[in-house]
Amino acid sequence: MDKLILRFVTFFFTLLLITSCGGDDNDISGIYELYSYQSASCDDAQSNRFVEVDDSGCSDINGFEVCLSGNLTLTSDNTFTIVAMITSAIFSTDVTGSGEYTSLENTITICDGLDCLDGSINGDEITVSIPSDDGCILTVKGRR
Repeated sequence: MDKLILRFVTFFFTLLLITSCGGDDNDISGIYELYSYQSASCDDAQSNRFVEVDDSGCSDINGFEVCLSGNLTLTSDNTFTIVAMITSAIFSTDVTGSGEYTSLENTITICDGLDCLDGSINGDEITVSIPSDDGCILTVKGRR
């Protein structure tokens, strides 16, 4: 349970540090509501998890309710803001941030200095994957 919460926090704090990687030719602007989180390919298979929140924004994970609410807003001038809250019975955090992004066709790139994260845009969904130190690939999704 603690690893899941740590992964949520890691994703959102990574977004806080994002800066520009270049220009944008596609209009992917809009407000994407965060709704899904997955950790896969972990060195420890017990860390593999998939969480998709229901209409209330919550999911039951091994008897613990974990709630995710928030939005990632992409504007047509290549800037973004994120406002999110992650809560459980033992943890709660608010995360806010802003920065810049680039996109080309169905891909989006968000950068923190020289470190960039790639994601995809498929219709009204955005997906960003983040490699972690424990071998997991953390994937977060939002939809407009």
